Amino acid sequence: MPVSFGSASSAASNSASFNVARPTSTASGDFMIAFLANDAGGLGISGGTTWVELTAGTVDSLRYRVMYKQAGGSEPANYTVAQTNGGDCHASVIRAPGGSGTPVFAVDATGTGTSISTPSVTPDGAADLLIRFVAGYPFAAAQTWSPPASHTERTDLQSNDFTSGTTATRQLASSGATGTALFTASSSCTEAAAITVSITDALDATIDASTVDVVANIPSLALSTGSGVHAVTVDAAAEIPTPGVSAGQSVHPATVEAVAVIPSPSVTAGSTELVEPATVVAVGEVPSPSITAVQNATPSPATVEAAAVIPAPTVTATFQATIQPATVEAVGEIPSAGVSVPTLPGDNLTDVGQVELNGVVWGTGTPYRIREITGWQELPSIDDLSEEEPGRHGAYAGASLARRRIVTVALQLDSISDPTQVDDLLRQLRYDTRILRDNTLWAFVAKGYTELRLGFCKVTDRTGVMGGDYSVGAPEPVITLTFPDARLYGLDQQSQVVAANASGPTEFINAGDVYTNPVLRFPGPATNPLIVNETLDRVLAFDLTLGGSDLLVVDTHRGKAMIGSTDHGSDVSDTISVPIKEFFLDVGSNELSYETDSGGAAGVEVLHRDAYM
Repeated sequence: MPVSFGSASSAASNSASFNVARPTSTASGDFMIAFLANDAGGLGISGGTTWVELTAGTVDSLRYRVMYKQAGGSEPANYTVAQTNGGDCHASVIRAPGGSGTPVFAVDATGTGTSISTPSVTPDGAADLLIRFVAGYPFAAAQTWSPPASHTERTDLQSNDFTSGTTATRQLASSGATGTALFTASSSCTEAAAITVSITDALDATIDASTVDVVANIPSLALSTGSGVHAVTVDAAAEIPTPGVSAGQSVHPATVEAVAVIPSPSVTAGSTELVEPATVVAVGEVPSPSITAVQNATPSPATVEAAAVIPAPTVTATFQATIQPATVEAVGEIPSAGVSVPTLPGDNLTDVGQVELNGVVWGTGTPYRIREITGWQELPSIDDLSEEEPGRHGAYAGASLARRRIVTVALQLDSISDPTQVDDLLRQLRYDTRILRDNTLWAFVAKGYTELRLGFCKVTDRTGVMGGDYSVGAPEPVITLTFPDARLYGLDQQSQVVAANASGPTEFINAGDVYTNPVLRFPGPATNPLIVNETLDRVLAFDLTLGGSDLLVVDTHRGKAMIGSTDHGSDVSDTISVPIKEFFLDVGSNELSYETDSGGAAGVEVLHRDAYM
């Protein structure tokens, strides 16, 4: 069923809780989407099947939230809109029968004045339903809206003197980018949020299944004397369901063949008589092959053969008799594939502004909304090692060294639609921000519009857990994270091998804005391994002989040199080497070379991440 506009409803109020009517003719399975906006506090919608957040955000005083779901069989006559601070609130609900999946969306929160531009999206399908929503903040002025050209207005309503909202739809005829579109307001907006949503009716997927042979052997019929035989067609059917493949993997096996071999019946000469056995069906059901995938690998499973053998029916023929043997089914079942891909820091982040702490995601699409993050992009406290010059103006310039980085994440829990769930959310938050007895650090990743940054931290404070909005299901806890290493890193760990005793150096690029400490891996056999950063004129050398099975791993950030569990930090050369922690890659280009007295054919592997302050 193609997706289309069905019906819409809207409501506006400054009450803490109010109703918006269920759109007319709502039926089970209809796609429902709600657009909410107010000028103060959290907001949500409940009733019927569970509503899921698509996006949410804040533009100065204006807050917006978009939620969606598939209607159930017992939707209420009214949905309940709740807000924490009783601001001016607008709510629009649109019914889109035939819609499914997670809509494509884009947000533009920069508009002001009377012409508000809604952003462009690229729809999933050529016949998607496009919905554009604008929430305006006219600041104590009446406000109505005119929709963009080629769009049909569905709702237009203001709450008292402040928040207004409008929706308009267009049925698409192409899967290309929709372009922007302008709404026109009757009075000027000091703030506005413009959201474009594209709803599709299905997901596309293409799978090439592996080769499966299904063979049906039907032996000859045995007939009595005086009979003739007229055999009918025998069908062999192979039903092949779609393989199940996890994200990021592809399956491309070969053709599936279904073969039916029917030998000639044995006939004894005599009087003519018709024997018509019924159709014999051989069915081969072939689900996905079993696949074990690794990152960036394409599995190509071998041919799987399923054989269906159908024994000959026993037939006794008499004059003018018709034989109808029952259908015989042969089923070959091959269990579905299981694909396992390791989860890396940041893999769980899907939306701008989300953060991940030790694999746990906070932000859009979760019950843990982010109000503010401090200390992440800011410069940490700096120790200035300059010394005042006696007897004259100024000081002797010294090094500038960053102290630990302190980051606070201010959250707002979202259980407004059911405040009784708030204690469960807080219990999970306490577990996710627990303190550890050892010096283990957790990975913390924040997703911006164009970059992902990684740091390593531990939880050092948790406050505001039962603040003023606890009773309505929206407490605002603040989590404090301490990063002993103040640097932030790119997610990609880069690796290059430097050949031993080569004629020229190997170039490494640190694309960040502060020096980074690499990890060095020296495989044996090698005698007295030595690595040089020729750009900085820094040497790291070891008075050490590595056996053929030895691997010396040097962590220049922690200052450790290990072969297995044995510390070899004391084997650093006293005469020519810098301390382990003083070997690093500076910002930009670094040229490295590797030397040994003998051995070292495998080179030295240098692993690093770009570093940022």
